[in-house]
Amino acid sequence: MYGLIGRAVSGDGLKQEDVVELADSVYDTLRNEAVLDWVNKEDVQREMRRKIKRQLRLAKCPLDKIETLAVEIMDWARTSIKG
Repeated sequence: MYGLIGRAVSGDGLKQEDVVELADSVYDTLRNEAVLDWVNKEDVQREMRRKIKRQLRLAKCPLDKIETLAVEIMDWARTSIKG
């Protein structure tokens, strides 16, 4: 996920340490929200996206990239995080 976030915000003023911290924070959020069979539960996925977007905004991620990045993170999570 580091590479995913890093590519999305490259050249936007976020330092490498900030990207690592943001990726760790987003991953922790996803793990905490990943209940049994979460991939098939739209309400759980909606809550995950909401929390991801909030973290991206707090990390000063460019506003025009937040929606796309949140979708990409959720796609990654569906294949990488089991609930």
